[in-house]
Amino acid sequence: MAKSSEEEKYDYGASITAQSTPDYDSFGVDDYWTCNDWMIWHTRLKAEYGLTTANEIWMTAWNEQGAFESNYNWCKYNCTFAAFADRNNLPVKNIFSRLTCGVVDVSSNIADGFTTGAKVVRVAIPLAVIGVGIFYAFKAYKILKGGRR
Repeated sequence: MAKSSEEEKYDYGASITAQSTPDYDSFGVDDYWTCNDWMIWHTRLKAEYGLTTANEIWMTAWNEQGAFESNYNWCKYNCTFAAFADRNNLPVKNIFSRLTCGVVDVSSNIADGFTTGAKVVRVAIPLAVIGVGIFYAFKAYKILKGGRR
């Protein structure tokens, strides 16, 4: 099967076809599809069935992942994956991943030499958001317990 130029950027030798079934992340150490594998599969689905049907099949499979699976949680913060999803109308990003990739893109455009800083920002923003959420959840818990401090 000939590979499209878009697919070649992602394919690391995976034997994924349009008829493949995703290998989901299970509990413990196991093999599972990476963000790249999900992009390869969508590219092959699109070549086989067209964009609309490919998106329906892909989103159905994507949404079958558990909430704690690696790809479901982290692919949206992979800016290459997020850009691929945007180009193919796949609604997998959230407000935080949009912000993360936006900051990374702006940082890259302003100063390509500061890639380490962009990587730190890409990790720091989601961590900061989680930290603020935990702080306010704890504060609300204390108020509900009657110990306003």
